[in-house]
Amino acid sequence: SDGSFLFLSPTIAVITNIDLEHLDYYQSFERIRAAFETFVNRVPFYGTVILPADEPNAAALRPKANRRTVTYALDAEADIEGRDLAVGPTGVRFALRVRGRDEGTIEMKVTGVHNARNALAAVAAGWELGVPVASIRDALREFSGVGRRLELRGSLLGAPWLDDYAHHPTELEATIAALRVTYGRRIIAVFQPHRFSRTRALLDRFATCFLGVSELILLPIYPAGEAPIPGVTSEHLAEVVRKTGGTNVHTVADHAEAAAALPALVTERDLVLTVGAGDVYRVGELARAKEHAV
Repeated sequence: SDGSFLFLSPTIAVITNIDLEHLDYYQSFERIRAAFETFVNRVPFYGTVILPADEPNAAALRPKANRRTVTYALDAEADIEGRDLAVGPTGVRFALRVRGRDEGTIEMKVTGVHNARNALAAVAAGWELGVPVASIRDALREFSGVGRRLELRGSLLGAPWLDDYAHHPTELEATIAALRVTYGRRIIAVFQPHRFSRTRALLDRFATCFLGVSELILLPIYPAGEAPIPGVTSEHLAEVVRKTGGTNVHTVADHAEAAAALPALVTERDLVLTVGAGDVYRVGELARAKEHAV
């Protein structure tokens, strides 16, 4: 977020994607791209840069990296390929090819296309380190995810409640897509925008990234140390999202009001998602405490 990754000189550098983000520091996409170009060339001559072949912004670094590169992709040509991806309620599965050689099937407990892509990046890193593919396969099979990444927190108002750290439109789209494929339920989301600068810079992206959410509750913007920017509010964000259609949007003053609004929106056939980089998960905790107190 502040360019400090340029102090690192990793032996293996994995880049999953490059997106318009942290403009309070970088100011432009050109400067973001330049920072990543500098980063990959901080890898020592004996190291490796691992890039997705099917993400254009990251793939564009390959000819600019004066280091060995290894590519990965889902259903596209790359050094490490994932084929025939299957995503379901219990996780993801895909056939693995390494340098054109079939290496069996990768199965994981975590779900979502983005987790399959991340797994391929991990395969590439392990392979570069000389870890046997069988060991990589076993490790990925046992991986149970990390906190605040599609984390199932239990039941809320009779519906599954999941919590996720996503706060950038690209992350939100991936999270929502994973939940739709995995659960096939109506999504009731509580989102806490993170930083005034991000909300302003990516307003057009935020306008469309909630497609697939039926009911959206917006908390006030989490400042993360920033001073408010005139006109940049959750109320304005709500207006922009409403214009895209398909999502009913509600604004609230605080966590307690968001928790109080959930019972009128959630049924047992739905799914509740609390999402954002701040403390949005408190909404679910408050709602569940009130539910159990009744």
